[in-house]
Amino acid sequence: MRRRLIMLAAITTLVSTVLLAVPLALYGRHAYLEEADQSAISRAHLLRTVLSECDSHDQLGVFKRLRQDKADGTEAAVFLQPRKTVGSKLPWTAAVDKAFKGKTSVQAVGRNEAAFTPATTADGHNAVVAVMVDTSPQWRSIHRLWASIAAAVLLLPLLAVGLTDRLGRTIVRSLDQLVVAAGSLTSGHLTTRVEPGGPAETQRLGEAFNALAERIEDLIVAEREAVADMSHRLRTPVTALMLQAESLKDAAESTRMLETTRRLQRQISFIIEQARKPADERQRSPIADLAAAVAERLDFWSPLADEQNRTCTLHVTGRHHPVQVCPIELAAAIDVLLENIFVHTPEGTAMRVAVRPRQPNGAELVVEDDGPGFGDVDVAARGISTRGSSGLGLDIVHQLAQRSGGSLKVGGCASGGARIEVRFGGPVAVEVSPGDQARRRAAWNLHDGTATRR
Repeated sequence: MRRRLIMLAAITTLVSTVLLAVPLALYGRHAYLEEADQSAISRAHLLRTVLSECDSHDQLGVFKRLRQDKADGTEAAVFLQPRKTVGSKLPWTAAVDKAFKGKTSVQAVGRNEAAFTPATTADGHNAVVAVMVDTSPQWRSIHRLWASIAAAVLLLPLLAVGLTDRLGRTIVRSLDQLVVAAGSLTSGHLTTRVEPGGPAETQRLGEAFNALAERIEDLIVAEREAVADMSHRLRTPVTALMLQAESLKDAAESTRMLETTRRLQRQISFIIEQARKPADERQRSPIADLAAAVAERLDFWSPLADEQNRTCTLHVTGRHHPVQVCPIELAAAIDVLLENIFVHTPEGTAMRVAVRPRQPNGAELVVEDDGPGFGDVDVAARGISTRGSSGLGLDIVHQLAQRSGGSLKVGGCASGGARIEVRFGGPVAVEVSPGDQARRRAAWNLHDGTATRR
């Protein structure tokens, strides 16, 4: 902004100075040359008086009188009829003919000024007296004036730039502080404040910014505590579920219920922990293996798939699939995608899951089913649902993908069912745990990257 102000001041001052300097330079030239013209006319009138005492036939006498009355820096001549010139060799121009008709005029001869005035000799013949004045002193003065004007044209914009820079610093400094503070507030540093300074307008802007930051901090802190409180209240029913799961007589069913309940408890603890973290710390997500996470969640859903007679195929391309996503959030997102199939498609509907790496980093998750599909509804929009749910599931997945640097795409597959592509961003370089790879392959018994469970 300061550069714009300086440039605007320089251009405005330069244009204003030029608009003033050009007429001033022309007027100065006219004034100095007008002085030479008046000097030439005065000298011509004086010589006209001298010529009135000379006979037109006595050219020698006329010449002597011209030499006697010659002034420094002037040239004088007398024009007689028929086209005779006595004195300096001045050209016979239209100004001479005009003077013979009784009109005094001034004409430039080279860089000098010459005055032509009508006169009468002692014997009554018409003549013209011409006096040429050397204008070298005037031109030197004109050149000095023009140099001064040129210096002013150059110096005034520089002076304006300096003054604008000094005056603009107070404004721009305050605005720069506001920009830095706004960027810091955007990054999640809610305690960021500015010291109001500069003109009254920027001071009021700084005070308004501080008030806004305080209000945002209060609202976010209140929201965090509300989310933490609500999540904390869920711990009591979850604990009750764990006690009931432990009391089940079927050991396998009890183990499965306990694992599900513990996972729910971990999710609640994660929500409470994340809600009380500053925003900048929440954005630093750890790294997860997408293929291992998908295999783990498919293992969780596989008993229900067996019960509903669903065919589930997992296809993994490549060996490494690191994504910049918190493992707990990634597992929740995968559950959302799988749950949609179990809830919104008839029993026996087949589903296919694919995991493949992205270039230059990250991985992609594709979930397809042979159900009725989504139709024309934008199910990825927050709060949009066609079957009575909250409509937040796919939006949560979408936001998670965006935070990692990826995206979400919803469409249809060749069978007419739904197809969801989730692209997750990943780190530039990462070492994938061999244990995750081994566990994933053992769980799904992968061969050539493809596995099928019923």
